[in-house]
Amino acid sequence: MTETLNQIKAELTAIVTNKNQECDRLRQQIASLSKDIKEKEAEKKEAESKTDYKILSEKVGELWNLEQTQKLLNDKLKKLESTQGITSEECKEYQDRIHAAAREESEKLIEKAKPLYNSLRELSAKSGEIYNQFDELTRLLTYDVMNTPSIPSLPLDSYRGRSIAGIKDVLDFVQFEELKK
Repeated sequence: MTETLNQIKAELTAIVTNKNQECDRLRQQIASLSKDIKEKEAEKKEAESKTDYKILSEKVGELWNLEQTQKLLNDKLKKLESTQGITSEECKEYQDRIHAAAREESEKLIEKAKPLYNSLRELSAKSGEIYNQFDELTRLLTYDVMNTPSIPSLPLDSYRGRSIAGIKDVLDFVQFEELKK
């Protein structure tokens, strides 16, 4: 990947990491509150068994506060987990940056491929010349030297394919990339 794409990836990864860290922090707080609630329930039961209404009233109030705090944190966690990490506008900006960086990288690769494309064109032309020479020599041998209409030989296409393996596919690809511009 290019430096720009790596930077965008780092930014997006940081957004996800920050959200996950915040969710983990809330989960830890909720777990801690659950532990505190269990302790307060045990203290409440102890106060009920002693029929100490003053302590019982305090424990009920503390327990209610802890439960409400836990409920709020649970709601906050659910909201955080279900919300997007960035706004739609920021998402559009990231998409534009990603597309621009990918387009730039693609153009660089096409520029690097142009000399290869030109070399392939030259090789293709030479391959065509060889094929034409083959064809000319075959005709010379067949018609002029042997004075016969045909001599069994490999099909001409088999020689064409041996000159440069797969050159047509490469040329087609490069021409397609040029047409896209």
